[in-house]
Amino acid sequence: MEVFWVNNGSHSILEQRGKRMRVSFFFFQRRMATTSIHQTQPTNTLLAHVKRLCKQGSLKEAVHIVCSHSNLTLDLCTYVYLLQGCIQKKSLIDGKRIHAHMNKMGVKEDMVLHNTLVNMYIKCGNVADARRVFDQMPERDACSWTVMIAAYARHGFADEALNLFHQMYQTGVEPDELAFSSALSACASLASLEWGLEIHQEIIRRGLQFHVYVANPLLDMYAKCGKIQEAREVFDRMHQRTIISWNAMIAGYTQNGLVDEALKLFEGMPQRNVVSWNAMIAGFAQNGFVAEALKFFREMPQPNEVSWNAMIAGFAQNGLLDEAAELFKEMPQQNVVSWNAMISGYAQNGLIDAALKLFKEMPQQNEASWNAMIAGLAQNGYFEEALKLYREMQLAAVKPDTKTFASILPACANLAALEQGGRWNDIEKVRKMMNDRGIKKTPGCSWIEINKEVHAFLTGDRSHPQTHMIYKEVERLSSEMKVAGYVPDTTFVLNDVKEEEMEQILCHHSERLAIAFGLLNTPPGTIVRVVKNLRVCGDCHTATKFISKIVAREIVVRDANRYHHFKDGQCSCGDYW
Repeated sequence: MEVFWVNNGSHSILEQRGKRMRVSFFFFQRRMATTSIHQTQPTNTLLAHVKRLCKQGSLKEAVHIVCSHSNLTLDLCTYVYLLQGCIQKKSLIDGKRIHAHMNKMGVKEDMVLHNTLVNMYIKCGNVADARRVFDQMPERDACSWTVMIAAYARHGFADEALNLFHQMYQTGVEPDELAFSSALSACASLASLEWGLEIHQEIIRRGLQFHVYVANPLLDMYAKCGKIQEAREVFDRMHQRTIISWNAMIAGYTQNGLVDEALKLFEGMPQRNVVSWNAMIAGFAQNGFVAEALKFFREMPQPNEVSWNAMIAGFAQNGLLDEAAELFKEMPQQNVVSWNAMISGYAQNGLIDAALKLFKEMPQQNEASWNAMIAGLAQNGYFEEALKLYREMQLAAVKPDTKTFASILPACANLAALEQGGRWNDIEKVRKMMNDRGIKKTPGCSWIEINKEVHAFLTGDRSHPQTHMIYKEVERLSSEMKVAGYVPDTTFVLNDVKEEEMEQILCHHSERLAIAFGLLNTPPGTIVRVVKNLRVCGDCHTATKFISKIVAREIVVRDANRYHHFKDGQCSCGDYW
């Protein structure tokens, strides 16, 4: 279970920020009541009509009037009305038209207007253009910085959020609760403990450490950096705990495999909501305690769809397929997520016929259903069948996405290897389709923080200043691993190359480079913490177990699925992720 920054109490901060912006806008309206952009006053009737349309929610008509009258001049207040309408409708196209009109009419610089423009781009999902407007602002207030930092944190650009937070400090602008909350969220995303510690110190200096809207993301940051004791200390010192605080702490325990502590906390909760119960069910199931998960599920006052899906997935993931099937039948209203969980469960346990039968019986299949079945076929060695189902997916007018291609490319690669290269042409066809549709396979990226600096690595990356030393360390580890019994699994390589080259590609996966860099730059005995944007591949998972034993170090890898604590040649996930 993930606890994102928007669930850490920051929502109320956003509401406070919204109130402040509305107050600013009130005074802005008063200030602009008699001010126009040019000396010539706009047609009052037309201007009033545009404002009225904005208030009525008729955005398209209002924008059309503005843009169809090339010489129509608007006061700044009307521009803000229009941009707020674009925010409410999530209409990026109309927002860009208003922005273009502002540029054409030579609108003078105004902080409230530009803050609204930045906010419009953010709310419409265009963070890049929001940053361009932000960079062009002659002056910025705390609101300008905070909204941009929060946008980066919310949209997954954690490193940019931290860089901007640092710049905010350098300019002398005082961060508020939302700025701290967003920065802590970025630290959690990157597992950037050193940055998080520094921000925590600044929070203490400002006397905000007991503020619930700061304490909740602070707790979450420590938990996601694997510092669960520190997370608990933050929790214990909070003067006021919301149910979000309790749920975040429970999730932190279960994510780090400490289900007993999570249970104690759950039992001491003053009140519980459905999120609390679901966190326990998912936590127990993910850590292999299926009986305990089922006990909680049966005791839950009103299980919702998430509860049923978590329990079904828990049974399936732990190989208890009969129990999963019984619960699936018992479900009041089966949904596509529960169907997909069953298909994945059968496939992951090698029961391909049962998975295919269920897939064909589905009332309605979505992208995830097709992906689950294709992945199941490919992972169980049914490469020809996976490729056939992929073609059926296309005929059914279901558009493949990155997950589809992540499964079908290995299938083609394995067919090519089995047929002495005859299927590498299939891979090129699939890759061409990806390019034609504008779909890019997300590159594997891993990062590690050393001395408050985040170092990112791509597969085969040679851009780092320590590249020579990193690759020498990778080679050393590979040699020792082979002596210890490691055998590379080259099925995870999707290139038409010789076996020796395949092994080299595996050795240079992003997480291996990050781990090698961490081993070189941290004292012996310390924990190496790495974050990866994708699921760790099977070969790298095996390799990391060997590395942890060879170097006698604990290695914590947080991938797209879960936390992996590697120690003494074992992984906390029990080889299931």
